[in-house]
Amino acid sequence: MPEHDASDAAEPRPLADFDDWALTTYRESLETALAQSELPRYMLPREELQKQLGEVQAEQAEREQTGSADANT
Repeated sequence: MPEHDASDAAEPRPLADFDDWALTTYRESLETALAQSELPRYMLPREELQKQLGEVQAEQAEREQTGSADANT
């Protein structure tokens, strides 16, 4: 599976399609991008990255609650 990072977030796949590793990698990529004081021009606006991070965190929390971690692997 190709790595998914915040720079290609304009073409998102459904988060449910990500396995746990890919979801964690994507979350870390978003967190790294948001930690920058100034985003590169090719990045989505900070508000959109923050929204996507919230969606990733919600997906991870839901997987923990339902015990469906790695259900897609």
